Amino acid sequence: MRLQKATRCALYAILELASDPKRQLSANEIAEKYDISTNHLAKVLRSLGREGLVEAVRGAGGGYRFSGN
Repeated sequence: MRLQKATRCALYAILELASDPKRQLSANEIAEKYDISTNHLAKVLRSLGREGLVEAVRGAGGGYRFSGN
């Protein structure tokens, strides 16, 4: 099955963040692990944030956390 790049990025991010919901990761950390574009992943993470699946933590040491149910 072929998935669109954005769908694949979203799945990688959700799986990685949901594995430990208390941990926060940067887009760069996730992108490096799965060898995907950091910029494209950041765009996907913003969309996931608007849908309430991830929570963005701003500032130094910020990142993303899983917040979906």
